[in-house]
Amino acid sequence: MLRARSVAAKGTDRVRDGHDCLAGWLDDPEVAALATHVLVTGEESPRRTAERVVAIARRASG
Repeated sequence: MLRARSVAAKGTDRVRDGHDCLAGWLDDPEVAALATHVLVTGEESPRRTAERVVAIARRASG
């Protein structure tokens, strides 16, 4: 999903000289440790995504 969006929006697949920046970022254990939720938004509207984020935050603080 990220790669397709990067190509569509920026015209790049984020692979340079054999180094896949997206894979490096997604596979990084420190990044994974920070993430508590992963939202795949697909064609979802920004408003719907924001509603989902707010719901997650409310459950976490509840």
